[in-house]
Amino acid sequence: MGSDIANPATLADLPSLLGNLIFWLLIFSGSVAVLIIIISGIRFILSGGEAKTVETAKKSMTYAILGLLLVFFSFMIVSVIGYVTHVDCLSQIASGHFGFDMCKVTGSSASSSSTDSTGGGY
Repeated sequence: MGSDIANPATLADLPSLLGNLIFWLLIFSGSVAVLIIIISGIRFILSGGEAKTVETAKKSMTYAILGLLLVFFSFMIVSVIGYVTHVDCLSQIASGHFGFDMCKVTGSSASSSSTDSTGGGY
């Protein structure tokens, strides 16, 4: 459990840290959403037909389900944005791969520009 003094953390470790952080945040948010859905279901069952309690339980369940769907679709949203903008690293993040070296813009006009070999002006 001790730290490795001979091998300190560097910026190269940041993508791995971000990957682990995102993984655990997804697990946490999914667990909280499922817990809220269960609690809302119990409140709904135990409401005894009281309109205010039923409405509160329905709203809680609806928001928890919407939050859970947002978590699930977040990787798809990031992947679509990466595809539309031609930024490779966003598409890689959606598949769980992180790294600063993979952030290259593809299909841009900057990569297709050429230099004038004759040395002439414009």
